[in-house]
Amino acid sequence: MAMELLRQIQEAEAQAEKIRQDAADEAREMVKAAEAAIAAQQRQEAKDIRELTRQALSDAQAATEDEIQTMAVRRSAQREELKRQAQGRVKEAEKVVFERIIS
Repeated sequence: MAMELLRQIQEAEAQAEKIRQDAADEAREMVKAAEAAIAAQQRQEAKDIRELTRQALSDAQAATEDEIQTMAVRRSAQREELKRQAQGRVKEAEKVVFERIIS
């Protein structure tokens, strides 16, 4: 009977060791799966951040180009106004020179 109890204890210990080993293996697999999920999430977040950054830069570039175009149109209008004013002064200068020559 003592031998039978000893054998049962050994079997129970062996089963307990197998259960502990299986639990450790399962825990390692769970950790690996969690690490893989975290890595995938980090890659996706990095991709999302790159896309948002690209979009923000694209929007900023478009806004800058619009502003440059607006400034170019405004400057062109200013140059035309200055040219018109200068042409008016040329006519006045012609009158003054003509009057000085005649007088």
